Amino acid sequence: MPEHEAIPPVVIGITGMIASGKSYISGVFAEYGAAVQDSDKIAHEILDNEAFAQVSGLFPEAINGGKVNRKVLGELVFADSKKLVQLEGIIHPLVRKRNLEFIKANQDKKIIILEIPLLFESKAETYCNYTIFVNVSRETLEKRALQRPNMSKEKLEKILARQLSAEEKARRADFVIDNNDGDDILLQIEAIINKVKA
Repeated sequence: MPEHEAIPPVVIGITGMIASGKSYISGVFAEYGAAVQDSDKIAHEILDNEAFAQVSGLFPEAINGGKVNRKVLGELVFADSKKLVQLEGIIHPLVRKRNLEFIKANQDKKIIILEIPLLFESKAETYCNYTIFVNVSRETLEKRALQRPNMSKEKLEKILARQLSAEEKARRADFVIDNNDGDDILLQIEAIINKVKA
């Protein structure tokens, strides 16, 4: 048996509501040497690759010039919860596959961060050692989200309605990071790193 066996990385799933600052928190972990994967970006790649045939078959009106028009697709699925379930049934297993490949490819890292907006909804916590919920006040969330292009109060409400509540996500998570203006993010992240590496 080898004298020093390689210690597998700690896999942490980061989730939070829209505009909570998940990407910012993931970026701070990256500065501490973590390998980071953004599942939203992966989902976008998948739409035009592995999932294209299925998506174009189900939503032909969302195809434009051989690519998926995400704006049109978003409007279609937000207007019909059955269509949303169909789309997530295609995308979530493929994101899971990509995330597991990312974990396998980064076994030399101490920490792997998977940024997954619908972490609990897609049951992605099953392949994470720990989960973090990035928490912001409703006021901060609305202020940040409504600054985004093509975002309206009505669209924001629809996005929030299709997810678990912030309270439920916080209850399920192993750690909660408060990311309102003025919160000490570095202190909270260092405390988590010390706990998961202990």
